Amino acid sequence: AVFGCAGERDASKRSPMGRIANKYCSTIILTEEDPRREGNQAIFSDLRFHMNNPACTVWEIESRREAIRKAISIAQSGDTLLFLGKGHEKTIERMDAKISWDEVAEVQAALRLQEEKRL
Repeated sequence: AVFGCAGERDASKRSPMGRIANKYCSTIILTEEDPRREGNQAIFSDLRFHMNNPACTVWEIESRREAIRKAISIAQSGDTLLFLGKGHEKTIERMDAKISWDEVAEVQAALRLQEEKRL
């Protein structure tokens, strides 16, 4: 699962989300999802608070683009990849700016890049 939580929003939901993902996923990649001025590291810390499943590998990759590429590069045949939180949204809010974002295009580009590496 590739996901994060929005900054400057209800932080009480983060730890339960992290716990649930940690329970059911073999690998989690924590990444940005509108961190705003709060910053990714504070959000990641909240998400990790109740993660205690040693069978689950947890990565922290602040760049969502790089997190998607990492997930695709480590996926094995039969794995299910979950890209959560930004699917339909067209921006990522960082600090005081919004950057353009297209999750589907990013996943497609990462898949093409991975295929090129295999050739």
